[in-house]
Amino acid sequence: MAGLARARRTLIGLPPAYVLTAGADPLRDEGDEYARRLKEAGVAVTHRTFPGQFHGFFTMGKLLQQANVAAGEIGVWLKGAELERRTPTSIDGLPHLQEFRKVMSAGVAKPSRCLLSNA
Repeated sequence: MAGLARARRTLIGLPPAYVLTAGADPLRDEGDEYARRLKEAGVAVTHRTFPGQFHGFFTMGKLLQQANVAAGEIGVWLKGAELERRTPTSIDGLPHLQEFRKVMSAGVAKPSRCLLSNA
């Protein structure tokens, strides 16, 4: 039990994390556990599972639409996280994080909605 408490302490204070897991990935359980432990340690976590996808699907954007959806969502999340890091304001004042909320709440995002812009 002491080892588990020590491991949790090492996660405290980490920056926000985006954890992507694939439903048919043999490592999915480890990804789910990592996201859970980050959350328990008070880290802001976005955990997204793509059911039916396999390990490495993210790299196959030319063949799998879900890879493009995942990449788009991560791009929106990263852009919002960068803006949040630079801007001391609430999430409601950050249009890119608001867009990310909309994308996530809609379920499956359209890749065109997730493309990054210079705006």
